[in-house]
Amino acid sequence: KKLIEKNIIKQYTGDYKSEFKEYYQDRAENMVYLAENENFIFDELIFGYLNRLKNKIDKANPSVDLSSVQIVISRNSWPNAFSVGDGTIAFHVAIFPFFDNEDQFVYIMCHEIAHYLLNHSDNKLKNSLDLENSKAYKKEVKKIKKSTFNQYTQAKELLTNNLYSQRSHSRENEIEADTYGLELYLNTSYNPNESMGALEKLGEMNHPIDTTEIPIFDLLETGIIPNPNLDNIVIENEDLIDEEKKLLTHPIVEKRLKNLELILIVDGV
Repeated sequence: KKLIEKNIIKQYTGDYKSEFKEYYQDRAENMVYLAENENFIFDELIFGYLNRLKNKIDKANPSVDLSSVQIVISRNSWPNAFSVGDGTIAFHVAIFPFFDNEDQFVYIMCHEIAHYLLNHSDNKLKNSLDLENSKAYKKEVKKIKKSTFNQYTQAKELLTNNLYSQRSHSRENEIEADTYGLELYLNTSYNPNESMGALEKLGEMNHPIDTTEIPIFDLLETGIIPNPNLDNIVIENEDLIDEEKKLLTHPIVEKRLKNLELILIVDGV
């Protein structure tokens, strides 16, 4: 724990240092907890294989530093892959049956590495904190707290609009990671067209929309606005179709495929 604390202090020197310190510490301690509770598969042969794939990407891209990147396999039964933000790239074991070949897996690995290299995890938190501390946001909070009527409606609208903005940034990050990930991938000897094959597979793993109720009544009772970095805004069933795209954290696969196809055409692949 002391080592984590020491490394965190060295890690970040920008705005919101205390918030990032807490964020880094929670993230590190959560990874330790998951490891200690056997959420990851620790197997020498698997680790050797994953490292060989990572080393292929590393060797093909000498201009980037992948020394902090570590690939792990989670026992989670939901097909998914994600970049933790500290260099750890996690693949849920349930994702592997969807891949037709190693090429597709390596492209997704490049995509997640791109998230790490582009610092998307830290940027997401900073954007959220910028919003929370902006004059416009504070003005809206103050206005809601002073309102005599419709506090619930106003608070829900504020949080919903903030969520739409964050999800829009998230979708932009996915396109950015697709593009940079493709750049890393094309430098390897793998089949370029399997990058699109990998994205097509992702279309078979769509995540459901989270419709958990937001804590509006906490706001009305305490006067405290929930953190705007909230991922569980409730959308009534009759509005779900119209609002669904605004809530997606990832762009629809067809848009991502068109983006990759254009790059491959331009590159003459």
